[in-house]
Amino acid sequence: MSREDYKEENPDLQVTYTWHNARRVFYQTTKRGTLLEMIDRPAFGLSCYMNGVIQSCESDERAYHKALVKPVLKGLGSDPLRVAIFGGGEGSTAREVLRNRAVTHVDMVEWDEDVVAAFRTKFKQWSGSAWDDPRLHIHYDDAYQRIKTIPEQLYDAVIVDLFDIDTDTLQQSIEFLERAMRWTEKRIGLYVTTHSPYLKTGHLHIRRLRAVLRNGGYKTHLSSIYIPSFNGYSVFLLGQASDSE
Repeated sequence: MSREDYKEENPDLQVTYTWHNARRVFYQTTKRGTLLEMIDRPAFGLSCYMNGVIQSCESDERAYHKALVKPVLKGLGSDPLRVAIFGGGEGSTAREVLRNRAVTHVDMVEWDEDVVAAFRTKFKQWSGSAWDDPRLHIHYDDAYQRIKTIPEQLYDAVIVDLFDIDTDTLQQSIEFLERAMRWTEKRIGLYVTTHSPYLKTGHLHIRRLRAVLRNGGYKTHLSSIYIPSFNGYSVFLLGQASDSE
């Protein structure tokens, strides 16, 4: 495949980047209507884009997914652990969860089966051996509908890698989190947003989500990590019951 320019949208900054000498390795419009592209970019390597927006990059996705998963499972002990994952179609969140040998069952709810199929067959460097692990059970469903219609489950931990909050999605995110808290009595961790170092927005949204967890009886902790391929700090929110510390 020849190399060419690739235009990347950044909704946060409302700018478009042009990557020169890039190579589009794979593209597909999924049955869900998502344009999935795998772009080989100079310096960063293979990167996943959906509808022109960066989602994950092989050069730093491990840092992101470890920052999302590790605090949620830390200190839960060696008892058999049940974990629910919302989102995570690349398989990397599941990979990090399944690294914990105390985990005996993982339910992963992912909207787009075509995304999973692409990463399962063509880009296994994201998932490692996760797809073949018998502890992983994938449910192809709309997470927002499933959380409303499926009776409350009981997991030791719930991990949410679904939304990048903004004014338009805040209320939907709050409603999702309120229901997701009913699925665990111990831990819930979620990716909240990625902040550009040039902006100071989104703090009100983070406070709103944090208040939801606190009102539900959870202690909360915020963390962030700089992700070079995102050109910003990914923010994670952890809620934990006092007896799970």
